[in-house]
Amino acid sequence: MSVSIAVWLFLSAGLVLAALRSGLRPRRLARRLPVALGALTLVLAAVGPAQAAGAGLRSLALSPVDSAKAFASIAASHARPQCRPDWSAGVYHTYRFKLLSFCRTAAGVVVSERREADHDWHLDVRLAPRYKGLLSRGNDRYQGGNLVVEIIPMDQPHVRVPAVGQAITVWGAWVDDKDHDWNEIHPAWIVNGRGTIAFTKAAAAASVTTGICGNGDRDCPKGSAETGGSTGLTGSAKGLAVVASMLRVAPGQYASVEIRTTPGVTAAIEALYASGPSRAAGLVAKQADGEGHVAWSWKVGSRTTPGNWPVVITAGGNTLKLALQVE
Repeated sequence: MSVSIAVWLFLSAGLVLAALRSGLRPRRLARRLPVALGALTLVLAAVGPAQAAGAGLRSLALSPVDSAKAFASIAASHARPQCRPDWSAGVYHTYRFKLLSFCRTAAGVVVSERREADHDWHLDVRLAPRYKGLLSRGNDRYQGGNLVVEIIPMDQPHVRVPAVGQAITVWGAWVDDKDHDWNEIHPAWIVNGRGTIAFTKAAAAASVTTGICGNGDRDCPKGSAETGGSTGLTGSAKGLAVVASMLRVAPGQYASVEIRTTPGVTAAIEALYASGPSRAAGLVAKQADGEGHVAWSWKVGSRTTPGNWPVVITAGGNTLKLALQVE
């Protein structure tokens, strides 16, 4: 018998025993136990190959105690829909998204995480099989088949950001991120049973302002300013203006810029490195939407030479020159 199978049997027995001791009714046990066992199988499937390869095990390893807690949370929260009346509260630049469902749940294992320039927590989650329908072709192409889950500033005080390798269940809005061409749960307001669907207008406004929010932008509070500083640069030229940007990054991170120009015109972007023009997937010509907004996001190569590199944007016969600072 392999170690993974032995561990699965050990933890499965522990879950059943814990459920019976807690007095869980048979009908609820029948509904929730398969979800927990499915998550357990997913974690062992993720850990097994890493153990065999001798790489990445530390980031995915879970102790039996942590595993039991995570799976118990999944089983307990799966059957209780927890929906926020206004899915977009606290989310900046909501026009980036196409709403697929205002309230969905997803479960899987966190395979990576990072803090974004807009202060959201970005999680890449390897989904349990029953949730694979939440993915798009973009998730397969750009995210390695993982679902993106984002926790916005308004919700961060109420949830516990999970660690890499942790099994999680989330509730939130299911959206298509049109700029990146992948699906997300954004925002996720419930994480492993923690969080709240309630919010105040003040908290929502503060959350938006914390993000990268251009002054006077259509869904930003009046008087808010872009949080450029250490995260981005602003600029303007005739017929072109930067709305938001993330142009100070390290090799391997994502850079981004959003502009406002004449509605309907085609805008092109080019990042010029020491090796020549970048061939990153996100640097393609796009048509401005009905309010003149165009946004790009691209990954800066891990071997990109540090320094200040020109970023040139053209639209409607006008040109805007910015600088990408690679540190």
